[in-house]
Amino acid sequence: MPVNLDSKGSSEQASETRDDKRKNRYRFSTAFSPSAPITQQELFASRGTRFDDVLQIITQRGQHGVIYGERGVGKTSFATMMADVYSDVILTGRANCASGEDFSTVVRHLFDSIVLTLHTPRAGFEAPPKEVVITAKELLGKDDLAPDDVRRALALLSGSGQPIVLFIDEFDRIEDRVTRRKFADAIKALSDYAVDATIVLVGVADNVGELIAEHQSINRALVQIHMPRMETSELGEIVDKGMAKGGMAIENSAKEWIVSLSRGLPHYTHLLSLHAGLAAISEDRDTITEADVRTAIRAAITKAQEYILQMYEKATWSTRQTNYREVLLACAVAPTDARGYFAASDVRDPLSTILSRKYEIPNFIANLNKLASEERGDVLQKTGIARSFRYRFRDPLLQPYVILRG
Repeated sequence: MPVNLDSKGSSEQASETRDDKRKNRYRFSTAFSPSAPITQQELFASRGTRFDDVLQIITQRGQHGVIYGERGVGKTSFATMMADVYSDVILTGRANCASGEDFSTVVRHLFDSIVLTLHTPRAGFEAPPKEVVITAKELLGKDDLAPDDVRRALALLSGSGQPIVLFIDEFDRIEDRVTRRKFADAIKALSDYAVDATIVLVGVADNVGELIAEHQSINRALVQIHMPRMETSELGEIVDKGMAKGGMAIENSAKEWIVSLSRGLPHYTHLLSLHAGLAAISEDRDTITEADVRTAIRAAITKAQEYILQMYEKATWSTRQTNYREVLLACAVAPTDARGYFAASDVRDPLSTILSRKYEIPNFIANLNKLASEERGDVLQKTGIARSFRYRFRDPLLQPYVILRG
C-alpha cells in the first residue's frame, strides 16, 4: 500500500506545533502568579521608596517596623522580596501567622527559617573543618518562650556581625491579646538593649493600632509603613516584566485596559495578563490584543474564587427588579481616597452614567446602606457619622470582580 508522504509530514508538523504551543503556554504561565505571592525578584514590581524605608529601619539599631494596608495590595510579596534581596548581607527570617498560634509557636517558626552553617574542627592537623547546618531554633529552649528569651537569642545571633531582620507576616490573624502584648514587649526589649535585630510586622489593617494595640508603649521604636494599592506605573511594570519572561508582547491599549481593571490590586493584573496571554498563544500569536483581554475577562469571571462569587451574589440577588447590581458597580468605579474610601456623592455620577439618567443621593442611599449591612453580605464597610459616611469594599478583591461582571 503506498505511503502518503504529504499526510505523514503534515501529521508530524501538527504534532510539533502542538508541542511548541504547550511549551509556550507553560513558559508564559510561569511569568504570572495570580494565586501566590511573588517569589522571583525579576518579576517583582518595585514599590517606590518603601524598600528604602525598610532598609532605613534595618540600619538604625533599636528601630522596628510595621507594614500595613488593605488585603491584596502585595504586602506578602514585598516582605518576601525584602528577605530575598538582602539575604547576602542580612540574616533574615520569615514566618506566616495562623489563627490560634501563640507567641512561642510563631517565634519558633521564625527561628526555624534562619539557616546557620557552623564549622567544627576535625581530628588531625590537616583535616578541614566540618560543616554542620542547623537552624536558629536550636538557640531556643523547649519551654514556653518569653520576650526576653527572644532578646537573648537574637543578641547571640547578632554577634556574627550580620544584622538580623525577622518578618512576621499576616500578624492580623493573631487575635489573642496576650500574644500581641508579648510581641510588643519583645520589640521594646530589643530596642532598650540596642540589639542589632529588627522585627517587621506585616498585616491587614487601616492603622497600626488595629495590628498591635499596645503600640503606644513602643512608639519611639516603631516605624509605620503604609502599603497602599499599586500605582498604574507599578501595575504596568508587572505586565512588562511578565511579558518579557513569557516571551510575549502586548498592545499598549490592552495593557492599559488590564491596569485599569485591576484597580491597584496586583492579583488581577497577574490574572488578566495570564489569561490574555494564553488566549493569544492558543491562536498562534505572540502579541496580546484587546480581544485577548476580553477573553481574559470571561476566564477571570469563570475562575473567580468561590467566596468572591458568593459575596457578589448575596449583594445583588433579588426576586424583583432592584438597582443593587448597578449601585455596586457604581461603587466599584467611583473615585476613592488613598485608603479606598468613597462618599455617596462619589457614586452619584457613575450611577447616573450606568443607568442613563440622573440619580441623586436620596435615590440610592438606601441601597448603599443595605450593601453595608448583613442583609446584603456586608460587602461595604461604612465609617464616619451621619451625613458624612464613607464607604469602601470590605474585601478589596471584590471590587475588580464587580467591574469585570459589569
